[in-house]
Amino acid sequence: MDSLTRTRASGALTLVAYFVAFCAVLLALAAIGRRRHRAQVLGHWPTTAATIGSCDLHRDYPFQSDGGGIVFWIACKVAYAVGGEAHSATLDSTTRHTGRSGTYITFGGSPVVTERAEPLLRGWIRRHPPGTTLTLRYDPANPSAPTFIGVDGIVDVDPVPGTVTGVIVFTAIAAGLALIGRALARGASDQPTTKREPNAEPSSEVPS
Repeated sequence: MDSLTRTRASGALTLVAYFVAFCAVLLALAAIGRRRHRAQVLGHWPTTAATIGSCDLHRDYPFQSDGGGIVFWIACKVAYAVGGEAHSATLDSTTRHTGRSGTYITFGGSPVVTERAEPLLRGWIRRHPPGTTLTLRYDPANPSAPTFIGVDGIVDVDPVPGTVTGVIVFTAIAAGLALIGRALARGASDQPTTKREPNAEPSSEVPS
Protein backbone atom coordinates (compact mmCIF):
# COMPACT_ATOMS: atom_id res chain seq x y z
CA MET A 1 0.00 0.00 0.00
CA ASP A 2 1.59 3.28 -1.08
CA SER A 3 1.72 6.45 1.02
CA LEU A 4 -1.20 8.19 -0.70
CA THR A 5 -3.50 5.17 -0.29
CA ARG A 6 -2.56 4.87 3.38
CA THR A 7 -3.30 8.55 3.97
CA ARG A 8 -6.70 8.32 2.32
CA ALA A 9 -7.61 5.15 4.23
CA SER A 10 -6.51 6.76 7.49
CA GLY A 11 -8.69 9.81 6.85
CA ALA A 12 -11.72 7.68 5.99
CA LEU A 13 -11.32 5.49 9.10
CA THR A 14 -10.92 8.58 11.28
CA LEU A 15 -14.17 10.06 9.95
CA VAL A 16 -16.02 6.79 10.58
CA ALA A 17 -14.52 6.63 14.10
CA TYR A 18 -15.80 10.15 14.84
CA PHE A 19 -19.27 9.19 13.60
CA VAL A 20 -19.38 6.02 15.71
CA ALA A 21 -18.15 7.99 18.73
CA PHE A 22 -20.93 10.52 18.13
CA CYS A 23 -23.47 7.66 18.11
CA ALA A 24 -22.00 6.44 21.41
CA VAL A 25 -22.50 9.91 22.92
CA LEU A 26 -26.12 9.96 21.75
CA LEU A 27 -26.72 6.54 23.28
CA ALA A 28 -25.12 7.68 26.54
CA LEU A 29 -27.40 10.72 26.67
CA ALA A 30 -30.40 8.46 25.97
CA ALA A 31 -29.35 6.15 28.81
CA ILE A 32 -29.08 9.10 31.21
CA GLY A 33 -32.51 10.38 30.15
CA ARG A 34 -34.12 6.96 30.53
CA ARG A 35 -32.52 6.41 33.93
CA ARG A 36 -33.76 9.77 35.18
CA HIS A 37 -37.27 9.12 33.85
CA ARG A 38 -37.45 5.69 35.51
CA ALA A 39 -36.17 7.10 38.79
CA GLN A 40 -38.80 9.84 38.62
CA VAL A 41 -41.59 7.33 37.90
CA LEU A 42 -40.52 4.78 40.52
CA GLY A 43 -39.78 7.35 43.19
CA HIS A 44 -42.40 10.04 42.76
CA TRP A 45 -45.39 8.88 40.71
CA PRO A 46 -48.38 7.73 42.81
CA THR A 47 -49.96 4.29 42.37
CA THR A 48 -53.51 3.13 41.85
CA ALA A 49 -55.31 -0.19 41.53
CA ALA A 50 -56.25 -0.86 37.91
CA THR A 51 -58.52 -3.60 36.58
CA ILE A 52 -57.60 -5.33 33.35
CA GLY A 53 -60.33 -5.34 30.72
CA SER A 54 -58.37 -7.27 28.11
CA CYS A 55 -54.79 -7.96 27.04
CA ASP A 56 -53.58 -8.91 23.58
CA LEU A 57 -50.27 -9.92 22.09
CA HIS A 58 -49.13 -7.79 19.16
CA ARG A 59 -46.36 -8.36 16.67
CA ASP A 60 -44.82 -6.30 13.92
CA TYR A 61 -42.27 -6.97 11.18
CA PRO A 62 -40.53 -3.59 10.70
CA PHE A 63 -37.46 -5.12 9.05
CA GLN A 64 -39.20 -7.77 6.97
CA SER A 65 -37.86 -6.39 3.69
CA ASP A 66 -34.32 -6.82 5.07
CA GLY A 67 -34.98 -10.30 6.40
CA GLY A 68 -35.01 -8.94 9.96
CA GLY A 69 -36.79 -10.14 13.06
CA ILE A 70 -40.09 -9.63 14.82
CA VAL A 71 -41.22 -7.08 17.42
CA PHE A 72 -43.55 -8.38 20.15
CA TRP A 73 -45.45 -6.45 22.82
CA ILE A 74 -48.54 -6.67 25.03
CA ALA A 75 -51.35 -4.10 24.90
CA CYS A 76 -53.75 -4.03 27.86
CA LYS A 77 -56.95 -2.06 28.32
CA VAL A 78 -57.29 -1.05 31.97
CA ALA A 79 -59.77 0.87 34.11
CA TYR A 80 -58.87 2.71 37.31
CA ALA A 81 -59.85 5.67 39.45
CA VAL A 82 -57.83 8.67 40.66
CA GLY A 83 -59.36 10.94 43.28
CA GLY A 84 -62.80 9.42 42.69
CA GLU A 85 -62.61 10.10 38.93
CA ALA A 86 -62.80 7.09 36.60
CA HIS A 87 -60.15 6.65 33.92
CA SER A 88 -59.44 4.12 31.20
CA ALA A 89 -56.31 3.63 29.15
CA THR A 90 -54.48 1.25 26.86
CA LEU A 91 -50.99 0.36 28.02
CA ASP A 92 -48.20 -1.04 25.86
CA SER A 93 -45.51 -3.18 27.40
CA THR A 94 -41.84 -2.89 26.56
CA THR A 95 -41.27 -4.08 22.99
CA ARG A 96 -39.03 -7.07 22.42
CA HIS A 97 -37.21 -7.11 19.09
CA THR A 98 -36.35 -10.71 18.38
CA GLY A 99 -34.49 -12.45 15.61
CA ARG A 100 -36.31 -14.40 12.94
CA SER A 101 -36.27 -17.39 15.29
CA GLY A 102 -38.23 -15.38 17.87
CA THR A 103 -35.35 -15.35 20.40
CA TYR A 104 -34.91 -12.25 22.52
CA ILE A 105 -31.60 -11.35 24.20
CA THR A 106 -31.57 -9.42 27.48
CA PHE A 107 -28.41 -7.63 28.65
CA GLY A 108 -29.75 -6.75 32.10
CA GLY A 109 -27.72 -7.75 35.12
CA SER A 110 -24.51 -9.74 34.92
CA PRO A 111 -25.53 -12.69 32.69
CA VAL A 112 -26.83 -12.43 29.14
CA VAL A 113 -30.28 -14.01 29.09
CA THR A 114 -31.95 -15.45 26.00
CA GLU A 115 -35.67 -16.11 25.97
CA ARG A 116 -38.50 -16.85 23.59
CA ALA A 117 -40.56 -13.68 23.55
CA GLU A 118 -43.90 -14.99 22.26
CA PRO A 119 -44.48 -17.79 24.81
CA LEU A 120 -43.16 -15.52 27.57
CA LEU A 121 -45.68 -12.78 26.78
CA ARG A 122 -48.54 -15.22 26.14
CA GLY A 123 -47.87 -16.75 29.55
CA TRP A 124 -48.15 -13.31 31.15
CA ILE A 125 -51.50 -12.74 29.42
CA ARG A 126 -52.80 -16.10 30.66
CA ARG A 127 -51.82 -15.21 34.22
CA HIS A 128 -53.60 -11.84 33.93
CA PRO A 129 -57.10 -12.53 32.57
CA PRO A 130 -59.84 -9.87 32.48
CA GLY A 131 -60.70 -8.75 35.99
CA THR A 132 -57.14 -9.06 37.32
CA THR A 133 -55.98 -6.12 39.42
CA LEU A 134 -52.63 -4.44 38.75
CA THR A 135 -50.89 -1.73 40.73
CA LEU A 136 -49.99 0.96 38.21
CA ARG A 137 -48.15 4.24 38.49
CA TYR A 138 -49.53 7.33 36.82
CA ASP A 139 -48.30 10.82 36.05
CA PRO A 140 -49.63 13.14 38.79
CA ALA A 141 -49.77 15.96 36.27
CA ASN A 142 -51.74 13.76 33.86
CA PRO A 143 -53.66 10.96 35.64
CA SER A 144 -54.90 9.61 32.31
CA ALA A 145 -51.34 8.48 31.48
CA PRO A 146 -50.50 5.35 33.53
CA THR A 147 -47.43 3.23 32.86
CA PHE A 148 -46.26 -0.36 33.14
CA ILE A 149 -42.98 0.84 34.68
CA GLY A 150 -42.41 -0.99 37.94
CA VAL A 151 -45.08 -3.67 37.40
CA ASP A 152 -42.77 -6.63 36.70
CA GLY A 153 -39.83 -7.68 34.55
CA ILE A 154 -41.97 -8.95 31.68
CA VAL A 155 -44.12 -5.97 30.73
CA ASP A 156 -41.44 -3.55 31.94
CA VAL A 157 -37.88 -4.25 30.80
CA ASP A 158 -35.37 -1.68 31.98
CA PRO A 159 -33.83 -0.35 28.72
CA VAL A 160 -30.81 1.22 30.41
CA PRO A 161 -28.55 -1.89 30.64
CA GLY A 162 -29.05 -2.60 26.93
CA THR A 163 -28.36 1.05 26.07
CA VAL A 164 -25.20 1.03 28.18
CA THR A 165 -24.09 -2.13 26.36
CA GLY A 166 -24.60 -0.27 23.08
CA VAL A 167 -22.47 2.63 24.37
CA ILE A 168 -19.65 0.23 25.28
CA VAL A 169 -19.81 -1.53 21.89
CA PHE A 170 -19.86 1.73 19.91
CA THR A 171 -17.01 3.18 22.00
CA ALA A 172 -14.90 0.07 21.43
CA ILE A 173 -15.55 0.19 17.67
CA ALA A 174 -14.67 3.91 17.53
CA ALA A 175 -11.45 3.33 19.48
CA GLY A 176 -10.47 0.41 17.24
CA LEU A 177 -11.09 2.40 14.05
CA ALA A 178 -9.13 5.35 15.43
CA LEU A 179 -6.15 3.12 16.31
CA ILE A 180 -6.15 1.54 12.86
CA GLY A 181 -6.35 5.00 11.27
CA ARG A 182 -3.41 6.20 13.36
CA ALA A 183 -1.36 3.15 12.42
CA LEU A 184 -2.04 3.77 8.73
CA ALA A 185 -1.14 7.45 9.07
CA ARG A 186 2.10 6.53 10.84
CA GLY A 187 2.93 4.03 8.15
CA ALA A 188 2.32 6.63 5.46
CA SER A 189 4.63 9.15 7.15
CA ASP A 190 7.35 6.53 7.64
CA GLN A 191 7.38 5.48 4.02
CA PRO A 192 10.27 6.99 2.05
CA THR A 193 9.22 9.24 -0.76
CA THR A 194 10.85 8.51 -4.09
CA LYS A 195 11.81 11.54 -6.12
CA ARG A 196 11.79 11.28 -9.86
CA GLU A 197 14.88 12.55 -11.59
CA PRO A 198 14.02 15.17 -14.17
CA ASN A 199 14.42 13.97 -17.72
CA ALA A 200 17.70 15.12 -19.28
CA GLU A 201 16.97 17.73 -21.90
CA PRO A 202 18.50 17.06 -25.30
CA SER A 203 21.65 19.00 -26.06
CA SER A 204 21.18 21.96 -28.37
CA GLU A 205 24.82 21.85 -29.58
CA VAL A 206 25.27 20.85 -33.18
CA PRO A 207 28.27 18.61 -33.68
CA SER A 208 30.91 20.11 -35.94
